[in-house]
Amino acid sequence: MNWLTQIRLRTFDAYKAGFTDSYSIHKALWGCFPSSAREQKRDFLTRIDPTEHEFHVWLLSKRQPEIPTWCPEGSFQTKKIPASFLEHARYYFDLVVNPTKAIVVRDAEGVKQGRSKRVPLIKDDDLRRWLARKGEVSRIREGSPPADIPGGFRIIEDENTPLDIMTIGKSYFTGRQGNAGVHGGARFRGVLQVTDRAQFKRTYNEGIGSAKGFGFGLLLLAPVR
Repeated sequence: MNWLTQIRLRTFDAYKAGFTDSYSIHKALWGCFPSSAREQKRDFLTRIDPTEHEFHVWLLSKRQPEIPTWCPEGSFQTKKIPASFLEHARYYFDLVVNPTKAIVVRDAEGVKQGRSKRVPLIKDDDLRRWLARKGEVSRIREGSPPADIPGGFRIIEDENTPLDIMTIGKSYFTGRQGNAGVHGGARFRGVLQVTDRAQFKRTYNEGIGSAKGFGFGLLLLAPVR
């Protein structure tokens, strides 16, 4: 069973709660699960949509969240998602992700140097192909790493159901060790068709792409009836 929570904060209240960067927001949202040790594995997804006067926070979790101490009265709403919600064939979706690709760094002689460098995708065609790969259903070879598991959906894109793609501003943060970092983001809105129910449910629960602990990867869905 899943719970979907929305928290709407005025900008002033958000900063009082410590919403200064994506990492501080990540830490603050652990306050929705006060009985959990911070050291345990994160089992919830988040999304933060800042507007001119408010922060809209979405939280998808397997456990029922509690109202955190920093949340003003009336700003917190949560509901249980029925199992039947994930049984539809098509959905309108809204997704903010951190799409990247690996670039191999080589020296003057062509020898690979250390780990590959990850760079953000910004062109519409690259982003469209990235999302399509995340949804493709194919036979999983034994021993494949989790990142290779497809999402169980395909994008429906035609003149009646266009795929809206928008790059969003960079998200800066200061990590646990005091090191600075940045994530690039993209927002997709459109219609998807479920092609593998079990995989799609896994995708919904676990999110899409990288940097899920920093507000990326949560699928907001509405059934196409």
